[in-house]
Amino acid sequence: MVQVNRYGGKQYTSSEAGQGQGTLFIKGIEAERRDVPGFVRHICKRALYDILIKNDVAGALENCKNAISQLVAGKWSLYDLLMTGV
Repeated sequence: MVQVNRYGGKQYTSSEAGQGQGTLFIKGIEAERRDVPGFVRHICKRALYDILIKNDVAGALENCKNAISQLVAGKWSLYDLLMTGV
């Protein structure tokens, strides 16, 4: 059985938990993997940032909808749709 760690969270560098904004910490999710297109990495990172750091789920959903609309309209380059890592 293969164990896979996939998670995202808010990481604090201070000893007082909850103090400050914190930074986004991602492991194993498509936002950090090289075998997914840049478009997917961008969408995942932006959604995780909005949800975990800004606590704005509705904003994350709206950003995803806007990015998909831009994709359908052809505003993303073909390079962002390629899988570059193997």
